[in-house]
Amino acid sequence: MVIDDMSENAHMSENAHIIRRPSDEAFAIIRKSARALNDGLRYFREWVIKCKDEGLTLGEIDYHSKVELEKGGIPSSTSRRWRHDEIKLSEEKLAIMHRDPPPLPIGKFDVILADPPWTFEVGGRGAAENHYEVMTDIEIQNLGNKIPTADNAILFLWSTQAMIKKALEVIEAWGFEYHSGFVWVKDKFGTGFFVRGQHELLLISTKGKMPHPEQDDRLSSVINAPRGKHSEKPDIVYEIIERMYPNREYLELFARRRFSDKWAVWGNQVGI
Repeated sequence: MVIDDMSENAHMSENAHIIRRPSDEAFAIIRKSARALNDGLRYFREWVIKCKDEGLTLGEIDYHSKVELEKGGIPSSTSRRWRHDEIKLSEEKLAIMHRDPPPLPIGKFDVILADPPWTFEVGGRGAAENHYEVMTDIEIQNLGNKIPTADNAILFLWSTQAMIKKALEVIEAWGFEYHSGFVWVKDKFGTGFFVRGQHELLLISTKGKMPHPEQDDRLSSVINAPRGKHSEKPDIVYEIIERMYPNREYLELFARRRFSDKWAVWGNQVGI
């Protein structure tokens, strides 16, 4: 009997490391809960920033938050409540960020430009999730089966220095082969754990038998352009791509605006 107990315990010990994968329904619930928590934290950050902009100290912020919460209201940056239009604007912003993207354009596109909504570890006011809905690595990779790409095509994929490994995995998942790229050098630096980033990478990959650009259209790999709004890319990038591959079928994925009528665009913030 003792031997059987020991055997049973050993068997349980051997399988103690096995963890069952949660169901898709469980993942959906977890993601929905995380999104609601993130929205709440974003709302709180906006309020704290507003307080600081009005010159309140942390002690004063804490005092006013307690006063307003005791009244059963929303914490305000001063003794008065936030105006209705400010609250409404915040709610509309969140609704826009989380709205479903439109269907992918119909056609076969041989020039693809993509700026995936990577999930970054860097938080704070400039965090990506404060400006648009981010996606997991798997979600971005799985999109490759849905992109209306021509048999012979080229992909220009934006990546930060920290996301290179993930970007290369996306390139492979989308059926492309990495070759080269540009470096966009900005006029201002941002955030980072080791260095404060001042550049982004535009990786170049191809599939099929996409030809090289003409000799005169092979430009410098360094793009010097000022930084715009969060995640906004300089117009010169579109001009460079059109010069490298003129008169093609252009598609921008995760777009936030349409550069010109030459480009088909896809994203949940286009036209906002």
